[in-house]
Amino acid sequence: MNRQARFVPLVGLICLLLVSTGVARGTTLDPTDPVELYQSAVEAMQQGLWIEALSGFETLCEHPEAEASLKESAWIYRIRLILETQPDQVEPLVVAYGEAFPHGALARQLYETVGHYYWDSNRPKKAREYFTKAKQSRVDQEALARVLYWEAETALEAGDIDQSLASFLALTQRTPEQPQAPEAYYSAGRLYLENQAYDKSAETFEQLREAHPFHPTTRRIGTALGESYYQERQFEQAAQAFLDALPYIEGEAEHKAVYLAAESYKALQRYDEAVRYYLQAINLTKGTPEERMSHYGLGWVYHYQGIYHWAARSFSEASKGEDELAQKALYYTAVNHKLANRLDLSIERFEKFQERFQEGVFVEEATYEYSVVLFERGRFGEAIDLLRGLAQDVDELKRPGDVLSLLGEVYFANGEYTRALQAFELAETHQAVAAAAKIQARFQKAWVLYINQAYEQAQPLFEGVFQEGQRVRGVSEEDQATVARLASESLFWSADALFQLGQYGEAAASFESFVGRYPGHEFLGAARYAWAWAHFMNGEYEKVIEPMEAFLSDYNPPPIALYPFDTDARLRLGDAYFATGAYDQAIETYQRAYGAEPGGDYAMFQVANSYYRAGLEMEAIEEFRKLLRIYPFTRVREQAQYNIGYLFLTLGNTSQAVEEFERLIDQSPGISWAARAQFAIGDAYYNAGEYESAVEAYQNILEAYPRSSYIIDAIDGIQYATLFLGEESDAEELLESFLESHPSTTTADRLRFRQAESLVQSGDYQTAIREFEQYIRVTNREASLPAAYAGIGDAKRQLGDRSGAKEAYGTLVNQFPGSEQRLFGLTTLGQMALEEGDLMGAIDWFEQLQDGDDRFRVEALLGLAEAYRRLGSEDDQAQSLELYNTLLEEQPSSLQARTGLARLYMDQGKLVEAREVLAPARSVGIREQVAEANYLHARSYQLEGDATRAKNEYEQVTVLYEAFEEWASRSMFRLGELYILDENVAEARVWLDRLMQTYPNTQAAKDAQTLLDASG
Repeated sequence: MNRQARFVPLVGLICLLLVSTGVARGTTLDPTDPVELYQSAVEAMQQGLWIEALSGFETLCEHPEAEASLKESAWIYRIRLILETQPDQVEPLVVAYGEAFPHGALARQLYETVGHYYWDSNRPKKAREYFTKAKQSRVDQEALARVLYWEAETALEAGDIDQSLASFLALTQRTPEQPQAPEAYYSAGRLYLENQAYDKSAETFEQLREAHPFHPTTRRIGTALGESYYQERQFEQAAQAFLDALPYIEGEAEHKAVYLAAESYKALQRYDEAVRYYLQAINLTKGTPEERMSHYGLGWVYHYQGIYHWAARSFSEASKGEDELAQKALYYTAVNHKLANRLDLSIERFEKFQERFQEGVFVEEATYEYSVVLFERGRFGEAIDLLRGLAQDVDELKRPGDVLSLLGEVYFANGEYTRALQAFELAETHQAVAAAAKIQARFQKAWVLYINQAYEQAQPLFEGVFQEGQRVRGVSEEDQATVARLASESLFWSADALFQLGQYGEAAASFESFVGRYPGHEFLGAARYAWAWAHFMNGEYEKVIEPMEAFLSDYNPPPIALYPFDTDARLRLGDAYFATGAYDQAIETYQRAYGAEPGGDYAMFQVANSYYRAGLEMEAIEEFRKLLRIYPFTRVREQAQYNIGYLFLTLGNTSQAVEEFERLIDQSPGISWAARAQFAIGDAYYNAGEYESAVEAYQNILEAYPRSSYIIDAIDGIQYATLFLGEESDAEELLESFLESHPSTTTADRLRFRQAESLVQSGDYQTAIREFEQYIRVTNREASLPAAYAGIGDAKRQLGDRSGAKEAYGTLVNQFPGSEQRLFGLTTLGQMALEEGDLMGAIDWFEQLQDGDDRFRVEALLGLAEAYRRLGSEDDQAQSLELYNTLLEEQPSSLQARTGLARLYMDQGKLVEAREVLAPARSVGIREQVAEANYLHARSYQLEGDATRAKNEYEQVTVLYEAFEEWASRSMFRLGELYILDENVAEARVWLDRLMQTYPNTQAAKDAQTLLDASG
């Protein structure tokens, strides 16, 4: 619309004004007359004489006699001419007009004219100002709709989206019946859509459809409304809107509607409809670039449906070209071939990806997935090369943790365990790796160690993953789920590693924690089973019952079980009941495993044993016989037969017992059970008083079973039976004869050692020493040498040969550093050094003991504390105090620690503290340390000068602990000492004489004689 046309209504109005004025005044023209002046200016303007016209209008604007309507018209023409000739001066004139005519009848037309001028001059901000002024002047509905529309358009052009929306919406609300209203609705909806206010966009389009259902503009909202719903994720409404619009659109708009309908159905998981519209979109764009997008979307539909080979085909159609879509499509082609288990095709597509794309958003992902496929295909070397290539730029990777972890897994599969651990450690420590990926790498590292049976190293790593998994926060839901899974599994494997290390108590606690924390976990059954086993291995049989019963209640065996966990669980549960003495429950539990293979024979065997333990011997015999009938080749056959004989023996039926034992020997003559049965025959005759038959049975062991462990027992049996026959025993001769006949047997070797030990026990120390020395010269069993040297040391110590004893113990300690006896040797050497007053030597021995084994920690600390106490310096006593306190913190009930600490306090004159330490040790039974504690308690009162309390407590020691001669004799000596100090020599002599008569060989007796001699 041009400006000349926009002024036609105004010119017509002015012409009417002139005609009416001319008729009233006549036809004679007067140049000073306002009307004639106005007519002259208009004629000049119509003739193109704009300067003359402008001059006339300017004069008329200031003419004092001109009517207001004429003067307003002159202002309008004046501004119009200024727009044509001097547009930069129009602003002040419009302002002046507004001041002169604040409610001018022509204001709206003027403001519209100026607004359009600025719009045509590409000055939308100025144009909007004048359309706003026009809106604020006197307007009817038609004009209001027009100026609101232009106000909205100019605001939009000026970038004021909010003002534009406000004007469009005001138009729809204030002038809903005007022709501009549908366009305003549509424009507002599009603005909302472009600014991602999808809910308001959809609402506005719906209002348009409701207010103007048949307007042509309404037909245009189909794709826009659908887009609004689509962006708002209201896919059902979006799809319907697109389909509703299809009859009214064509070309690009039609393709867009069909494509987005397919996308909406895909989001709704209505895959049949999605496939239909993707195929329609493909047909609409056949041979165009847009076709690939539809193939790409169709590929995802097939992927979601699990039809991976069709998905791969569709993605392949979309992979043509070199853009990002082609890269993504080729990547997903390879991935879906992999998911379809078409690994060769997957590898082929990944190779093409490597050839076509060296950079881009999917290069890292594609290389990673390519490595995964190669890994699954067993092509470890190629996978390692790819992953190492990625790892070289680890700082630039989006998923460094996944790459390094997979590299570790491939190294592990390739047998490169050291490099696997290095890769996992790098993933665990690299700063660019996310927290969740670090945890996963740490888990994989622990797993590699666990698989390689490095349980001691794997367990703390699993424990760390579990603990860290409890603390991780601020990660994605997917990572949180991964961390939670790894944490739960780590707790399980940490417990299992403890189990493998033999730390059954800690393992049981960890399995119990797992069951409590993760009641729905897939490892729950395994955890209950292992929890029960840990208690079983730890000997805590009563604690086996609860987890094992829970395991059995929920256990659902697979159709083909590789291991009969339910049978094993029933057997271990039965064992737990058996071990706790609940024989009725044990029998019931074992019987549930009858017929199981394997395990049924063991169940029947244990039922028989349970009957025996319950005092039902005949039922036990019957069950053992049934076992031998049903399972004639069971691995417990010999033991079952032996038990039958033993049960008859306990019932006093010697002949039947012998018959059963002989049946065992006949069935299995060459095994250890036969030797045991033969020995039992000897015992049966011996218990029945048939000593000659007993001797014959025992001798049969020496002849028939020379390698048996019952040789010495048989010789002992011959000795005792011979004595009962009233004959002189020749057991030693039998032993020597046997050794001469069987010099090279393992049993003979053990017999020689046993003979030397027996000599020590019988007190024949000199002969024992010779036998041990002979044994050391001839034996081939190096494992027995430490015990032999220990035996020599013990024997020489008993003979008072302390130098020889220390030499033997020294050889043991120095030459056999890994032996069990070495620790006993260190303990003895330390004690001997204390006895001899060699306190620094004692400290050296006990420090070696402390470094050797935790099992001897208490002995080592006690020895060190006592040695430092006796050294006596302030620093040494402080060291002693620290050691005793450490012992009492770890073992508050240790009597030796309490008596030692009490002695230290007494050395320091802290008698009250000494009694406080001794108090808990004075009444814990009749033991030597308790006697010592009571003696020291009495001694503290004596040192404190409380003779009455001291005498009472010394007398209690002599009565309650008379079996412990050292402390009873010392107490008697102290009583004599106290009575002498009281000048009661007669009472003192009573106690001292009693001491010398009762305990004559003690040091206290010697001291008593000296005291008596001194007292006259």
